Amino acid sequence: MKALVQSLKPNAAGRDFVVGDIHGCFYLLEALLAHVEFDEKTDRVFSLGDLIDHGPESERVSEFLLKPWFHAIRGNHEWMLLRGAHTVEQAPVDMAAAQQWLSNAGSWFFQMPIPDQEAAYFDISRLPVMLEVEDAEGITHGLIHGDVIADDWGVTRDRIQPTDPDRNFVQSLEHVLWSRERYARLRSAAGAEANTVGVANIDIVWFGHTPLPQPTRSANTRWLDTGAAKDGTLSIAELATDGRVWSIAEDCLTVTTEWSRR
Repeated sequence: MKALVQSLKPNAAGRDFVVGDIHGCFYLLEALLAHVEFDEKTDRVFSLGDLIDHGPESERVSEFLLKPWFHAIRGNHEWMLLRGAHTVEQAPVDMAAAQQWLSNAGSWFFQMPIPDQEAAYFDISRLPVMLEVEDAEGITHGLIHGDVIADDWGVTRDRIQPTDPDRNFVQSLEHVLWSRERYARLRSAAGAEANTVGVANIDIVWFGHTPLPQPTRSANTRWLDTGAAKDGTLSIAELATDGRVWSIAEDCLTVTTEWSRR
């Protein structure tokens, strides 16, 4: 298994983008990439997790995870797959985990041939939980699905990639994948209160997980889950302090370009 916290250097050759929760809508990602004139030879895409479930193309997940320009972190739906898919690596069978995943649109997995199931499980099992990427300006961007711990990127990193994992490790992992505590603060933030959602020891943090009406900026946080596969849009942004953002509707024709500021 690869490290749960990974770091990548700046892209010296092209552009970097961050995409929100795809949820099996890879056709929307392809439409967005065409819109921004994405160059597979030089550009990179970073996914904030929840690549699977709900949308019509979840079975394409390995296709994208094998692309050299596509980098992803785990979301809570990847967490459910790894606990509920029950490959030969998992015994005994956790029926509660399997039922939780099936109730969250995981049935597509079992409709694939066994070799494809095994490939998807393996590819997803290698995803990190946290990703740090430096941009061309020397700004460090942290990518995480749900939330950080104790309002501090460094503390979260230490909890997710501990030297000696303890019984609190799973609790920490579940927090960063499932928590919406920071979103509750974001929802009530206004003016100076926006600093209550900020994260220490990192320049900018990008979140997915919680569907919002449009991409949102507050303090040093960016929120990009805009409800793909749930009557919303899929959003992608430039990996930059003041990068542009685009959201595409399910018709693949309607594109909006606006941040909501809190």
